[in-house]
Amino acid sequence: MYLNNNKDKVLEATFLLSIQYGFDNVSIKQIQEEANISAGAIYYHFKDKNDILNHMLNKYVRGAIRDFKKSLRKYEGSFVEKLKFIFYLHLGKELDGEKHVIKLSNDIEIDHTEFDLFLLGIYHQHHDLRSLFDDMTVELLSVFREFVEEFQEKKEIRDDFDSEEIALYIYSIIGGFIKLWAGFTHIPMEKYIDINIKMICESVCIKN
Repeated sequence: MYLNNNKDKVLEATFLLSIQYGFDNVSIKQIQEEANISAGAIYYHFKDKNDILNHMLNKYVRGAIRDFKKSLRKYEGSFVEKLKFIFYLHLGKELDGEKHVIKLSNDIEIDHTEFDLFLLGIYHQHHDLRSLFDDMTVELLSVFREFVEEFQEKKEIRDDFDSEEIALYIYSIIGGFIKLWAGFTHIPMEKYIDINIKMICESVCIKN
């Protein structure tokens, strides 16, 4: 992928620097040098550094949500198979062992663990953006709700609970596991994914 406008260059440069150093530790001068553009070109598109952050989150987080939705719709399998796919995808891995990464220009790849840690830092340090995170969480939950409703219709999971309640339950478990994995990457991932899926199924799957 090639970036052909200064706005995208600024967003990608800021994203890369933020992953490496943390957003609050990145200066406009660093962004200017990384993007290889003038300071004037930055301020032509953005009011200030926080404006860059807002646009960056909209681009990369909402982009990740869209990619997740497409991948989930494309993947075929049972409820358990698709749930396992979701776990692996959120950890930046495919079921066949391949990495699932955020791809940028010049073949640059960002690991999902780094991405999740970056988002946690932003969430805790920038209270003014909490409403944006809330909106994006609602978007993500709608993807999980669609997933749940697919298998309620297929009679693989219970329909005596509201689809949104089950979606929130599954999303909470996956979110907690991601945070655990980010801090303790040495834990046996496959084992604990299987344990979590078994416990989810004990709660929501229809027993044959």
